[in-house]
Amino acid sequence: MAYFERLGPSTFRATEHVSGAWDIETQHIAPALGLLAHAVELEHADRRPDDRLRINRLSYDILGTLPVDVVDIDIRVLRPGRTIELVEATLSHGGRAGVILRAWLLQPGSTAAVAGGALPTIAAPEDMDSWDATSLWPGGFITSADVRRDPVEPGRGRYWVRTQLPLVEGEATSRLAAAAGLFDIANGMNVREDPRRVAFPNVDLTAHLFRQPRGEWVGFDTTVTFGATGVGLTSSTLHDVHGPIGTLAQVLTVRPTADQPLEVVPHDDVWAAQFETVAADLLDALGGISARVEHVGSTSVPGLAAKPVLDIDVVVDADDVVRATRAMEDIGYQHRGNLGVPDREAFFAPDAEPRRHVYLCTTDTLAVRNHLAVRDVLRERADLRDAYAAVKQQLADSPDMDIVTYTARKSEVLQRVLAQSDLTPEELRAIHLLNDPYA
Repeated sequence: MAYFERLGPSTFRATEHVSGAWDIETQHIAPALGLLAHAVELEHADRRPDDRLRINRLSYDILGTLPVDVVDIDIRVLRPGRTIELVEATLSHGGRAGVILRAWLLQPGSTAAVAGGALPTIAAPEDMDSWDATSLWPGGFITSADVRRDPVEPGRGRYWVRTQLPLVEGEATSRLAAAAGLFDIANGMNVREDPRRVAFPNVDLTAHLFRQPRGEWVGFDTTVTFGATGVGLTSSTLHDVHGPIGTLAQVLTVRPTADQPLEVVPHDDVWAAQFETVAADLLDALGGISARVEHVGSTSVPGLAAKPVLDIDVVVDADDVVRATRAMEDIGYQHRGNLGVPDREAFFAPDAEPRRHVYLCTTDTLAVRNHLAVRDVLRERADLRDAYAAVKQQLADSPDMDIVTYTARKSEVLQRVLAQSDLTPEELRAIHLLNDPYA
């Protein structure tokens, strides 16, 4: 049995051995990456049988999931040349592209006199313990992998992988294509987080090779890094049993999947101090821009129970929004767009603590006036503050409460709060629709 069966010149059927690991109903993309490399090599050999180049860069864009089913490959030469070529191969299912490979092929030459490098080696496969990867990941592909591993810490480790299954039934493949069919396993061998709690699929994979792999084992020296704004990177040095052969990188989309309970806690005076620290950093970054930073939301109201997440409005004139956005990005804030709220730009914070939502708002617009009106009324009216706190706690204590429902069901009491402000009836209606789309 193999990972694929050939059905025609450019058509292949995936077998059960490609299933998993995020979803056993879809392909683990690793064998498909090897299949694309194999197809590029075959096309190149047919076109240039007496003057072959060698693949030294494989760059895959993963456009979506693929079912365990029939796939087609289309190949075109983007940049022909005597000593270098750029070739593109697209793997599709039912006419929908799933993976696009761009491969640089280079002419080999004799450079033994200057060969060398400083990439460190790793211990041999026989010097590492066998590891059953199915203890963490499901699917046919993971089951087919023989893994020897030396974990260092979450997200950091060294390991070797091989498989006894060929890429295509009845076809010989190069060591490079066979190795490429294992490269994508790198993202799952030394995970930073339990994949049942956090998903971190890669959307691409790029391998740079300074020599062709030899032997059945592929070695990895891997570091996984998660950023603070939903993006990660898996970086590996690639090896065969003779030493390093190149590097590998995969960019990740990091998505917490475990249910996060809504948490409403008693007011904590530390929130005010945390706001002052964040506000000082923001004002310092904004430099010559005329701006003020407002502590809004429930954490800004003394005595009010709240989710332990600060809400912060950075308020500037309309003409300064672009400059202020750039200044905030320069200190690590990541712009998210307005998220459907006019005159208010949302940002991811550059660090985890204090937890906070940060918005760049235009002076005197409804987004700002709404936040300030709620804060100011609740600071003045203890009765409304306590009524609001009771509703929030009741909602947070409800089983299976989600943030969308939580926000919508707070809307009624917030309308009572805002009725005590100087907002117009038209503005109150607009805010009500924004907070509760079913109103």
